[in-house]
Amino acid sequence: MFFARLGLVVVILVMVAGVIQVATGLLIATEAIGPYEATLARYFPNSPSSGKIIDAGILKIIFAIVVGIIVEIRYALREQNRGP
Repeated sequence: MFFARLGLVVVILVMVAGVIQVATGLLIATEAIGPYEATLARYFPNSPSSGKIIDAGILKIIFAIVVGIIVEIRYALREQNRGP
């Protein structure tokens, strides 16, 4: 029970972080918040390009979806085991 709730919290936090990272990467790539090189160096100093930022954000979103599916399976199994 504790791990299922913890998993749900992790899913929400990772999903939000991934969406923010993808949005920031897109804003940097389109130069909507400033010149490309300066903005990239300011927000993600160790990243070689905005594409890498977007890729990492998408991986976070995929991870959150997979863990979310596992958590949902856990909740479904718990409801099934309660029985009538």
